[in-house]
Amino acid sequence: MQQPLRASRRPVPAPAAQTPSSARSSVGVQPAPAPKTAFDSAIAAVSDIGIKVAEVRSAYSAYRLAAFNQADGAVVERAVQFGVSSRTLATAIQNQSRNLCRSCMANRNTQTILDAYRTSLTSVQRTAQQFATRMQNVNPGTPAPARTARLRSDVRAVGVQLVQGLQEYEARLHALRGAMGWDVPPMPTPRRGNGT
Repeated sequence: MQQPLRASRRPVPAPAAQTPSSARSSVGVQPAPAPKTAFDSAIAAVSDIGIKVAEVRSAYSAYRLAAFNQADGAVVERAVQFGVSSRTLATAIQNQSRNLCRSCMANRNTQTILDAYRTSLTSVQRTAQQFATRMQNVNPGTPAPARTARLRSDVRAVGVQLVQGLQEYEARLHALRGAMGWDVPPMPTPRRGNGT
């Protein structure tokens, strides 16, 4: 004869609160390991800043597309997203600049190129901060048509300023990529009829 099951009096631990890092690991994405050396920190900083620059470019493209092709609400939404991406870039540069080492590169030429890259970040940070302020100052108290008309008319000027603000950064990044051996040679173009 089976005995009835008794309820356990052991306390059952409450489920742990899910943190962003545990949420990531639960879906199979492992967080990046912490940098171990000054060199690793410098590489991680260059990578993080590069990702944020790409996000600003992408947000600007969405803003430009909306300004020329979409309704007023989409224009305002994309402009706000562009401002947020710009603010994130300015903050990333401010935080990551201190991780760019001043003497961790084995090659003196590479260290000089990294120092030049670091100096180019000042203008990128200033440009990003200007965009963040410009998009934040779209006064919500003004009538929606006037606000949207201003955003639509500003899109070209913002694009020119973005290109100018990133010009030196792109040149310094290209030199750094070459010095670090990160440049990937161009892939040959497959030709018809040669079997490749």
